[in-house]
Amino acid sequence: MNIVGLSTSRPVGITVAALLLVMFGLISLTAIPIQLTPSIDYPQITVDTAWPGRSPEEIVDEITKEQEEQLKNISNLKTMRSTTSEGTSSIVLEFYLGSDITRALQEVSDALRQVADYPDEVTEPTIKAADGAAENAIAWIIIDIDPQFKDQHKDFDITTLFDPLDKEVRPYLERIDGVAEVNVFGGREREVRVLADNEALALRGLNINDLIQALRRENVNTSAGTISESKRDYRVRVIGQYESPEEVLASVVAIRDGKPVYVRDVATVEIGHTKQRGFVRSFGYPSIAINVIRQSGANVM
Repeated sequence: MNIVGLSTSRPVGITVAALLLVMFGLISLTAIPIQLTPSIDYPQITVDTAWPGRSPEEIVDEITKEQEEQLKNISNLKTMRSTTSEGTSSIVLEFYLGSDITRALQEVSDALRQVADYPDEVTEPTIKAADGAAENAIAWIIIDIDPQFKDQHKDFDITTLFDPLDKEVRPYLERIDGVAEVNVFGGREREVRVLADNEALALRGLNINDLIQALRRENVNTSAGTISESKRDYRVRVIGQYESPEEVLASVVAIRDGKPVYVRDVATVEIGHTKQRGFVRSFGYPSIAINVIRQSGANVM
């Protein structure tokens, strides 16, 4: 009996079988990982250079900038980003699809030979091809100033954007389903600096350690226990961490002659940014980088 005859003689069984096939197909479809676009592995080359014991600033000036100047004109170069931390410099070169990675490796090697003499302690740059899909990073976001506006904003320090990116953008991205981790590189955190007046401290019988202990004592969030009301318990938390320079200035350092000695009596307070411990550069200009890491097996969409 052929398929047509079987279908007409047993319509109920054939209908049930067809419905089961459709049902299993829909179940399988929802379980298949989905990507908005297919995985694309851009050819990448990394250049790692070590200068043990040196600060990021020294490495950027003596090594990273010199290497970037020679590497920026390599053919088929799509993006160039660098990260510099204490003792090390790393440059990642990403090329357009279809680029000959062997030829690119040779061009990178030739370009690095054009760099002027390195300091004696600098190791020979390590050049290697990297697999673009080796990590679970689904996005690299580079924040910098558009080249056509760089002259207008040449006095703007883009690294000072670290705080809003770290405290606002990063938590927002981490709440997206499938995102495991978000990292921000290359910026400087905002900080409150307390500049002590040693003479003012001495006049009140205080020293720098008294000021430090007072600031540590005030700049904390603590639990104040639990309040019971009817059938409910309410946990009380006292917020004491500083949120503005005015709060720092109003802190009490000690009591002298029955009167409080405030921070404003023995110090000044200013807003600044921490010393930069690492550097990110895009085509030779300072920038901030954000990378988004997906959870293992998560849908890229």
